[in-house]
Amino acid sequence: MGLVSNLQPSSGYQGSDFVYRFAIKLQERTRAARTIIPRAIFQEGYPFRLRLPDGPIQLPADGEVQTDVEVTIPSTGIRDDTRLDLYRLDLAFSDQGSELEADALTLETAIPLPGRSRPHVLIDANDIQRMNQWSVSAAWAAAHRNAILQAADSWPAAYIKNYHLTEAALPPEGGQWSMWYICPQHSVSLRYEGPARNVCPIDGKNYSGWPYDQVIYSRMHDYLAGIARDLGWPIG
Repeated sequence: MGLVSNLQPSSGYQGSDFVYRFAIKLQERTRAARTIIPRAIFQEGYPFRLRLPDGPIQLPADGEVQTDVEVTIPSTGIRDDTRLDLYRLDLAFSDQGSELEADALTLETAIPLPGRSRPHVLIDANDIQRMNQWSVSAAWAAAHRNAILQAADSWPAAYIKNYHLTEAALPPEGGQWSMWYICPQHSVSLRYEGPARNVCPIDGKNYSGWPYDQVIYSRMHDYLAGIARDLGWPIG
């Protein structure tokens, strides 16, 4: 039986350094008190500072304890040429006196983007300028940029047309999984023909109400989230 029952990561700047903290819960499932030894395994040249628990972890029978691991990225390692570089380390837990691993997990840490004052968004004016430059020099970037502009220009006409609406209205409620959008008789995808019209392409039978209508609501929510993003790019 494994030991790790939960992992809660957090991260943020601490002064000019960037710190990852991992709160790890260990659960004893063998009804016997145990002394657990944590051990970090990483490649040579791992560039971050690592802080493990001080000494062995005492795990009571049928009990649970939290142990904390901290990974610090020093400010000297946070540079433009290292941004988002990803490093992994394995954290193994063994019973004291045993060479066998009782459990293990992998912790991933990346060199962060520059810190920004709050409130902030994912990108800023410099990112917009950089992407516009890409669209001039790279065909793939130009294609993506044009697709975003076309999507923005299509709002709200495309939304109204695709979902057979009379106006750009929000879905009336939350959605449901797309896997529900199947004809229960023929096991084929239904065809959307308008509100409360979810038609089997084989026999023409309509399936309305929950969960079929809610699948369409989910698609509408996804579309609206995407178009909100696309409308923001041209403004930026």
